[in-house]
Amino acid sequence: MVVAGEDLQQELLDIERGGWTAISERDADYYRKLILPDTVVVDDEGIHKGVELVEKIKKVEMKSSIKRIGNSKLVLLDADCVALTYRIDLELEIGDIGIYASSVYVRRDGVWKLALHQQTPILRA
Repeated sequence: MVVAGEDLQQELLDIERGGWTAISERDADYYRKLILPDTVVVDDEGIHKGVELVEKIKKVEMKSSIKRIGNSKLVLLDADCVALTYRIDLELEIGDIGIYASSVYVRRDGVWKLALHQQTPILRA
């Protein structure tokens, strides 16, 4: 059994952090390099292919900044496939938002690629 270490968890959190920054900066190339042909993204607007996310990023109008990423967990599915879950808090022009996120990564030719990403906004009463 392969043990998922803190170094791997931090590496993937850094990739995720880069992705959130890329969205805010409309850096579609970041995701173009990260996704696979069959990557799926589930968000508050529905279920999309990764290529649709790349196109959507080019049109982002609202800047955001990361306040914190925490409460992360890493599940090693096999030596080349992991699931990462975490909470991210973002500062937006219209107010702060919290999101629970999960990403599944697969390693291809030594590089981690995003296979699936799901996010759930945290609703506050």
